[in-house]
Amino acid sequence: MIFEINKEIVFSTAHVSADTGALLNDDKLEELAMINDGFSHRILVPSPRELGGLSIRGEIPSELVDLLWLAVGQDCKWLLLDVDGPVLEELISYDW
Repeated sequence: MIFEINKEIVFSTAHVSADTGALLNDDKLEELAMINDGFSHRILVPSPRELGGLSIRGEIPSELVDLLWLAVGQDCKWLLLDVDGPVLEELISYDW
């Protein structure tokens, strides 16, 4: 048997601003494929080419772009933003 196994990277929702959190909660970021459950946001990581285009056009908030680039760098398929996810000192955090 051959199984498909996907990697995901997990960060706290504290690493996005309240405005970005509201966009995620309201499914207002149509450029991204995601699954929301009220407590977390699972975002399909775009290819580097797609992410570069989204970044240049300013279609998604910059702090989310930064997290997606970190996911790309770790060869992850999914970025999970979770209310109970780890808060990393090296990243910008927002108090909301």
